[in-house]
Amino acid sequence: MCGVAGIIDWSGRPVEVETVRAMLHAQAHRGPDGVGMGILPGRPSVGLGVCRLAIVDRDGGEQPMSDSAGEYRALRTWIAFNGEVYNYRELRAELRSLGHDFRTDSDTEVVLQAYAAWGLDFAARLEGMFAVIIWDAVLKRLVLARDQFGIKPLYWSQDMLGRVYVASEIKALLAAGVTARPDPTSVVEYFTLQNMLGTRTMFSGVQLVAPGHVGVIDAYGCQEWRQYADLRFAPVERSEGLDEQAECLLARLYAAVERQSRSERRVGAFLSGGLDSPLIARFASRAHATPLTCYTASYDPPELALDETEAATRLAGTIGAEHHLVRITPEMLLARLPATIWHLDEPRVGPSVQNDLVAQAAAQDGVTVMLSGAGADELFGGYPWRHNPASRHAGNHAAFVRWYTERWTRGVKPAEYGRFFAGDVLKAAHDYDPRRAVSNVLEPARDWHPLHRALYFDAQTFLAGLLIVEDKLTAAHGLETRVPYLDPLVTSYAETLTPWMAGGQDGKRLLRHAARAVLPPRNLVGKTGFVPPDWWRVHLAGAVRELLLSSRTLERGLLQPEAITRVVREHQDGLSSHARLLWSLLSFETWCRLYLDGDVVPS
Repeated sequence: MCGVAGIIDWSGRPVEVETVRAMLHAQAHRGPDGVGMGILPGRPSVGLGVCRLAIVDRDGGEQPMSDSAGEYRALRTWIAFNGEVYNYRELRAELRSLGHDFRTDSDTEVVLQAYAAWGLDFAARLEGMFAVIIWDAVLKRLVLARDQFGIKPLYWSQDMLGRVYVASEIKALLAAGVTARPDPTSVVEYFTLQNMLGTRTMFSGVQLVAPGHVGVIDAYGCQEWRQYADLRFAPVERSEGLDEQAECLLARLYAAVERQSRSERRVGAFLSGGLDSPLIARFASRAHATPLTCYTASYDPPELALDETEAATRLAGTIGAEHHLVRITPEMLLARLPATIWHLDEPRVGPSVQNDLVAQAAAQDGVTVMLSGAGADELFGGYPWRHNPASRHAGNHAAFVRWYTERWTRGVKPAEYGRFFAGDVLKAAHDYDPRRAVSNVLEPARDWHPLHRALYFDAQTFLAGLLIVEDKLTAAHGLETRVPYLDPLVTSYAETLTPWMAGGQDGKRLLRHAARAVLPPRNLVGKTGFVPPDWWRVHLAGAVRELLLSSRTLERGLLQPEAITRVVREHQDGLSSHARLLWSLLSFETWCRLYLDGDVVPS
């Protein structure tokens, strides 16, 4: 894992070393093992930088890396790379057969040589998680690429004079001089869906490189974006029965866990009491000679309906793992919020303080790589209350879009916009329609089975946001998250499964059946999920009022003061349940104070 940064000034204004250094300093937590920078003067002038967390080839692979062993002035291609390529050994052998030489054992050099061999098609050859910045001095173009699911983030912005800034985190762009201004459309979308869809961010003028895309930006300001990979459900009717398909899935998942567990540093895993992460932990414990270190978050005081501590603890004992419980109190939840939002750059996909606290605990124990169970729900049907009813809309895509938009509207409904958002925000975002936003995401899947449409939407939106959260909150503590369910070994098989295999009363019919062979029965029950208890009414009632009903919040001018007051009072008086909306309000106001007002980030 690394933090990457780049500046391209097409006019030839010199890129300042101090600016690149400031970008790296802003995301130094991503790369505690070393910093590298390179400045290429001329027209355009170019600066690249990397702060590195060395996982593979710790003694080599320094970045930025060029395809020339000489001075930076002599290079043809220059790369700043963040991530891991799991098939880099196979690619290196193929590239050697094509006449390419290698100076290191790093996957970074393989990506660089892949670009030299295959041009913009290089990204389609990579199996892994990555964010790539390439400066092609011959063709005078900036190339940006991101892995299929967006496991590794990459942001960019362009100023009025055409200077382009690129980085792993938005705070690095701000350190280079990009202005922090709220994007009105993103504000509306966040409070509607508790997420931002597509490439928009909460910052006006800052774009997220779309997952599965490679893009080119040239001196004329032209942009060309190509989608090289996407999730494509194409069911195959197999002669094998449920047992045989379950065995095949387990074999693929084990192979994915085994290759994603390769590391010269200590490996740990997130562990719930359910199905997804326990399968990863079970296989990782088999792949390692030393006991795996696992972490489970729980609330204190416990919410029995949400607590998975007992099941996780028993499973850890069964697989011989070293198990750590991270207990979260109401006071910790709110006290940690500013640091969590700071590391996230922007609020996304609901509560995530637990991710931050678990990553902190793992880092303190010397863990560097964390295995995650993310992606299983979106590939195998993990939300039956949302996925199973999808089949009712088989013949009418417009009805499906309308229904799924309603299912994902977690906060403010369009009919309430006028009472919730300030006039200037609504005026600037006047053409925003959540149904159209959902429809745009679903367009590639409009002819699929409704269940697969639902899975596709969830992967493109909720999972994409969750992956950003996991990346940034582990990177905040110098850790790297890996996601075996999103390994091509697994995803290529999941894409061929029939909708029936993702169904069932508890969802994930095939994955649940497969897990019977390796997990205890208590881990096979329906999904619980990890959301905070409703502490806003009792334990944190005073703190919520202090933050949200302060004059500073009510006079901010982005939301209607009356709306904020109404939401707080209705929830705390028990007149209505606004738990999700309250979390969004708390996260958003915290973001405003940190990024718009310039409040000091708690250490």
